Amino acid sequence: MEFMKKILHRVGNFMREYAKLFLIMFGVMILSTVLGYVMIIAAPESWMNQIREWVGEIRESIIGSVSSVEWFPIFMHNVQATLRGFVLGLVPFLYLPFFALVLNGLILGVFPAYMSRMGMSAWKMYVFGILPHGIFEIPALVIGFTFGMIVCRKINLSIRKKAGKGEFTDTALSAFLSFFFIVVPLLLAAGLIEGLVTPLIINKFGFY
Repeated sequence: MEFMKKILHRVGNFMREYAKLFLIMFGVMILSTVLGYVMIIAAPESWMNQIREWVGEIRESIIGSVSSVEWFPIFMHNVQATLRGFVLGLVPFLYLPFFALVLNGLILGVFPAYMSRMGMSAWKMYVFGILPHGIFEIPALVIGFTFGMIVCRKINLSIRKKAGKGEFTDTALSAFLSFFFIVVPLLLAAGLIEGLVTPLIINKFGFY
């Protein structure tokens, strides 16, 4: 029990230390989503065939990575996707998790905008199709990718000999523990809702 208390205390301190960065990355996610939405809404009609193909490819890549609509495959897919964003931070200097987060934000804006262009309801897509599980999944995604940004920065400092002894290892361990105790539970909640609740809501209200 004492060991668990120490871990949770460490996780809490780590999250408080980088609270401002988490908020900034949430802002980046929101702006990226708005940009993705506006890009599709403002696109000329002549581009719609190409956009339709692009959206279809993205949709197939997402659906194809989840073998069923059951909550556990969805949960595992989301954990793997978020973990990949985290691990991208191990590549020094490039801050790849930032660009991965922007891409995810753009996609989050593209789908409802495309549906709107096709005569369906974008607000229903957000409220009934994304919001129920998104209130857990989106924060988990942002936090996990931010961990990657933090780790990348510590690697950069270590390479440039500006980090203290053991600083990178300590930060990486704190980030990993925080991923396990914060991101994974959020994704578990999101997976349960997306697999069990969201389909019922969509069937009842639809997107039309």
